[in-house]
Amino acid sequence: MDFSHSRSGPAQSWLLDLMLGPVRWQLLRSGFELQVFDYLPEPKTAPELADSLGFKAEKVAVLLDALTSLGFLQKTHGQYRLVESLRPFLISDSPQSMREMLLHLARVKHCDMDDMLNVLKTGESEHVSADFARPEFWDRAVGNLRSFHASCSNRVALQLLKSLPEWGQVRSILDLGAGSENLAVSLAEGHPDLKVRVFDLEPCASRIRSAISSRYSQQITVVAGDYNHDPLPQHSDLIWASMSLYYAKDLELLLTELRDSLNEQGMLVCLHEGLTAERTQPEHHVVGRFVPALNGIDVSFNHGDIAAAMTQAGFTRVLSRGINTLYGPMDLDIGYR
Repeated sequence: MDFSHSRSGPAQSWLLDLMLGPVRWQLLRSGFELQVFDYLPEPKTAPELADSLGFKAEKVAVLLDALTSLGFLQKTHGQYRLVESLRPFLISDSPQSMREMLLHLARVKHCDMDDMLNVLKTGESEHVSADFARPEFWDRAVGNLRSFHASCSNRVALQLLKSLPEWGQVRSILDLGAGSENLAVSLAEGHPDLKVRVFDLEPCASRIRSAISSRYSQQITVVAGDYNHDPLPQHSDLIWASMSLYYAKDLELLLTELRDSLNEQGMLVCLHEGLTAERTQPEHHVVGRFVPALNGIDVSFNHGDIAAAMTQAGFTRVLSRGINTLYGPMDLDIGYR
């Protein structure tokens, strides 16, 4: 019998491991919900933590052992302590905390079997992901996007932008559909002469504007608008569009308008996923976006979609390559005016 599969190792092992996925998430979720990680920057025994939480010590020990087995905690001589390298991402009040973001993403990306069957049978859903196209959803999600940017995407964006051969000549940049002020502030801090504009939907733009310190008021400008029908900020040396083009009603038209808004030697830099194998790969994006897609928000780009649309939009040169990021494999597409 052939048990071959795309995963390495025996099919039985792979299937058994899949079954543990929900348990792993519920363990991490319990750590967040009970604020276990906040209690353990310093070593504590299970009875000590149980006393703080008001739970039974023997049951707390089982939970802590499981969290230790997953690599979140260390256990030495009966005392548990948060793994130091994970502290920035698991402690609630850390600037890089992923707590609220992961809890939010779980609500967006998870559903139970009854919900799934209902959508398959009726085509109707009240799942939170069905609201993706509404500005109110993104307004509520600003805090989670800020967490994602601080812990994951900001590092990727800065590395990519600074690696561009043209970066030394960039004096003005537009962050299209920014989601938060994080990248703008990082760019302003590192490049005092750089003019940064942020373009996002209202009321997200107001939240972003209020989060930017007055010390950057001369360097960072926030513009509210919908790129489908509002004027775009003009005269940018570089436009950064990272996972922000999904709701373009006419992608080619939007890219044409972005090209026209650039300065003469300007460039548009896009970072989005590119699905392959008839939209069945990469697994990270297909499975990660399964629930939103099932609920009617199937917005992922195919590999080559953006590059082809850039060419049709009149960019004189288009360069594309795949890159691996903290949040899965992505397509980097660069269009030169």
